[in-house]
Amino acid sequence: MGTHGIVTVVVVDQVQMKFVAGCGGGKAAKLAAAIRAHWPLTATAAYDLARDNGFGCLECLAVVHREDGGQVKVYHRSGCWGDDSLYVSTFDDPRFDPRWAIGICEFTEVVEI
Repeated sequence: MGTHGIVTVVVVDQVQMKFVAGCGGGKAAKLAAAIRAHWPLTATAAYDLARDNGFGCLECLAVVHREDGGQVKVYHRSGCWGDDSLYVSTFDDPRFDPRWAIGICEFTEVVEI
């Protein structure tokens, strides 16, 4: 568990995007700075930005985001995921790590836009 990280983007008091990784969590602050410099981001661009900054890998990185209509979606490339329901149901809690039912995480950054 020592490498998990989440970075959440909050715009006008509403969570818009959450980066969730099982490795590279120590790069959360670096990713947060990159998000500030590149916002707004699509889910695919956000995923690439996280990977470029060493946050997560193909097997563990997910970008959870709110679409224009308000629906929450989970974007990941690995195909190794099972049920994404915890990612969606806890999306509005900026500090909750949906990789674990207890929601704790070693590295957490909240980016306020």
